[in-house]
Amino acid sequence: MDTTIVLLDGGPGDYFGTRYDLEAGGLETRIKIPHGNGYEHYAHNGTFRVLDGQEIPVFQWCDRTRMAE
Repeated sequence: MDTTIVLLDGGPGDYFGTRYDLEAGGLETRIKIPHGNGYEHYAHNGTFRVLDGQEIPVFQWCDRTRMAE
């Protein structure tokens, strides 16, 4: 399965600036990451940053949802 490295921006401090491997779906896909008793959601904000000579898409924190019980 193809993966794309993305950079997370915003959200909980332990995710800020983290590189994340996005599997398939491309830049239109929202990322949903388990965190505590919920999920942190990220979406591509249309920008890129250059890291180690490579353009990396930036995914901005959108919202948080709680896990269903």
